[in-house]
Amino acid sequence: MAPDASWSSVAGSGILPDDKVALRLLDPEGRYPAAILREVDERALRICIAYPWAEFERTRDVFQMRSETGLGVVVTLEAIEFRIERIEWQGPHAGARSSTRWRRLRWKSEWTEDSFSLRAVIAEANRAHQERLRKCTRCGDLLIPGTAIWLGRKEGWACDGCSGFVF
Repeated sequence: MAPDASWSSVAGSGILPDDKVALRLLDPEGRYPAAILREVDERALRICIAYPWAEFERTRDVFQMRSETGLGVVVTLEAIEFRIERIEWQGPHAGARSSTRWRRLRWKSEWTEDSFSLRAVIAEANRAHQERLRKCTRCGDLLIPGTAIWLGRKEGWACDGCSGFVF
């Protein structure tokens, strides 16, 4: 489920909305009724405000966000986990989207006080993810690890669609 239009007013602002608005943003369907923000809710809200996310999902105690570039973040009360998208091959023709843990960090008190240090960690995770992507030398698409095919020093990396043109 993607965040609704009201996310655009708070994303990147660094300003926390009041509890009622925050609860509505974090749980627009009202599946987890609460009168006040819990600690995990506040932490997830700070992540959502620090960076605009393409996808946002939650259970009662776990929040999961994914950016358009493939960076994933899992927020729990104990830690924040950064995940990088990849393809997991379960057979010769059965690739499935998956993710691998890039870094897991325990919550620090300064993260709850200042979202700028949190933005720096998110930016570092994004850079690490971008460095893992390969570029198809024929069509220019960015390829997730596991989907790029190495055609040799002369040809470079290719996507599945372009690799057929070589053979």
